[in-house]
Order: sequence, then structure tokens, then C-alpha cells
Amino acid sequence: MRAEVNTTTALSTLLRPIALFSATVAITVLSASLLHRRGLLHLANPQTHMARSFILWLHGLGDSGPANEPIRTFFTSPEFRNTKWSFPSAPTSPVSCNYGAVMPSWFDIHEIPIGIASPKDEGGVLKAVKSIHSIIDKEVAAGISPENIFICGFSQGGALTLASVLLYPRTLGGGAVFSGWIPFNNTIKEKVSPEARKTPILWSHGMADPTVLFEAGQAAPPFMEDIGMQCEFKAYPNLGHSISTEELKSLELWIKGRYKKIFLFIKEVFKYLIHPPLDYKDQYQRKMRIGILNRKWIKFKHLFLEVKGRRVGGTWDPENNLEMPHPILSVRLEFDGKKFNL
Repeated sequence: MRAEVNTTTALSTLLRPIALFSATVAITVLSASLLHRRGLLHLANPQTHMARSFILWLHGLGDSGPANEPIRTFFTSPEFRNTKWSFPSAPTSPVSCNYGAVMPSWFDIHEIPIGIASPKDEGGVLKAVKSIHSIIDKEVAAGISPENIFICGFSQGGALTLASVLLYPRTLGGGAVFSGWIPFNNTIKEKVSPEARKTPILWSHGMADPTVLFEAGQAAPPFMEDIGMQCEFKAYPNLGHSISTEELKSLELWIKGRYKKIFLFIKEVFKYLIHPPLDYKDQYQRKMRIGILNRKWIKFKHLFLEVKGRRVGGTWDPENNLEMPHPILSVRLEFDGKKFNL
């Protein structure tokens, strides 16, 4: 009799870790299944979510994408470790302000310096916007959320950044304009969609800029306010037509702030999943009357071992008088009359 008891105890001790491991796997599978049904599976892995951010950098007149790639080295924060970058090059075309010389240009520029009243090549801008939107659409089709996409640009690339944000039909993570200008007349305001109005803009401009006058940058905040968009304007004294390290660090913090909001949203989603409202728990209480381990999610049978799962979430635990976590994430196991809560 004593030998039988010792054998049973030994088997129980041996199999208990296996059972707990199996239950943990079951909980993970069930949690992933719940997130998959809600379309939130990618949120379960923050690293994966971070890797799905995308920054598109648009260069200025006469420049090229590869020449601007060192800019990414200024973004040293962990949030950018797996960020995807893209530095496209503008097509070559004659430029009026340079006496028809052929050079990389997103659209035509009629005069320099560029001020508030400078003529605008709206047709060329619209054509360039389509090419930028095609880049964004490819990333969205690949699984990147538009809210994780940021467009940044300097000078002519900054003007194109603004146009691309205004005319994109969905809300993006943000647009950053450096020493740019408004490449449209006021008629563009009617074409901005409600979703595009939610995209924030960071505008940085040197007060000593001789190429794109500071007054052209100053026109941005009232223009954006009239559309109903958020625009953070930063002026840099003694800065000419160039990008400073201070501006890039400011951009890094600004994008990190946007990332922070995204991660806070993810945190709230998981908080809702783990501790849903009472009415949500009641709904699951009606639908999940039987133990989750016994609902064909997992069956684990072995000699002298029986694993049973009880759904204790969404109700008051009579033993501890405490509200238990979400039903999907809560399992009570019984081994030889002993209870284990996971």
C-alpha cells in the first residue's frame, strides 16, 4: 500500500511540470487565437511592431537619395533600431530657376529665393505626389500600418512632404518639413480628406535661410490651422538653408513621441484584453461555460494524470474573493486534489 502511494506521488511530481508546461502552451495558443480573431496578433510582439515603422526621406533640388542616407545614423534611440528607411531619388528634368539645366528635381521651381508669392508648379507637384504615394502604398500592402509611416523632406523635398501628407487619403504617423514651403494655392484645402487632417506636421526652418525665405516657412502654421491640422513650428536663429544636428535630434524626439503614443495604445489594448469591462466578461461567461482546456483546444492525457481547466475569469472567486483575470488568460488546474492557478 505504501509503495503504491509512493509511486503515485513520484509520478505526480514528475508529470506536474509537464502538465504546467502544456497548460502554459495552451494559454499562449488561446491568447494568440483571441488576438488573431481581433486582428491584433501583431501587437503581441512589440519588437515586430517597431520593425514595421517606416521613414521616407525626400531630398532637395539637385540632390540624390543615397547622398542623404547618412541622416539615419543620427537616430540612435532603440525605437529606431529596426525602422525601415527609404531614400528615393528624384527624376532628372529641366529646372526653370537654373536656366533650364537638367538635374534631379521632384517638380519645377521657377525662382530663387522662394517666398510666399513665388509661382507654383502644381501640376508637377501632383505628379510627384503620385510617385510618393505609390511608395507608401507598397509599404502598407506589405503590412505596415499607415500610422507607423513618417515622411520627411528638406527644401523641395519638404514641400513635397507637405503635399504628400495633405493628399494621402489616410492618417500617417507624421510629416516633417525642413526649410520647405507650401507648393499649392489655397484651393488645395478642399482636397484634404478628414483622415489626412489627423496627420501631425513638424515644420523646422532656419531664420537666416537665403534660398527658401523664412517668411515662406512662417506661412505654414496659419495655413495648416485653417485646414484643421496640427503643425508644430520650430525656428532656428542663424541657420541658413541646411539641416542642423539640433533639427535632426528634435525630429528624433518628435517621432519617438509618436511611437510612445502608439505603444500606449497597445498597452491599453492589452489592458482591455486582460481586464475587460464587466459586461464583456458577462458575455464570455455565457459563451464559455465549459473549461477552456476541455473545448478541443488541447487534450493531454497520460497515465495517472488528468488535466482539467475551469474558466474562473469574469466572476468572483469564492475562495479568494477576488476578481480573476480574463477568461482566456486564466486556468485552474487540479492534480491529485491540489489546485494550481496560472
